[in-house]
Amino acid sequence: MKFPRTSLRVVILVASIISVVGFCVAFWSLPQSAQVKRKSAKPAASDEITNLIRDPQKSLVRVRVSDKKDRDAAAGLGTIVDSNESFVLVAADSLPPALSED
Repeated sequence: MKFPRTSLRVVILVASIISVVGFCVAFWSLPQSAQVKRKSAKPAASDEITNLIRDPQKSLVRVRVSDKKDRDAAAGLGTIVDSNESFVLVAADSLPPALSED
């Protein structure tokens, strides 16, 4: 009995399909990492900055700055938590009337 000759493209296509199906079947039943319950580790000890951010008595304020003079003025509001090129984050004790939370 003589079999018809198959082209290389058909062989590669069939092999690719079998590989993809095999891969899907092999990993289909494994749980995703979001579904796996992990032992809850003790949270890392909070540092001074984290305590300032979490303090309910303080307000976290983003202040735009353009130079050192603006940065020094922003430091007058409270503790600078993060400093970037164009703005700083300040943990302010109390806000001036122009920056009220209302």
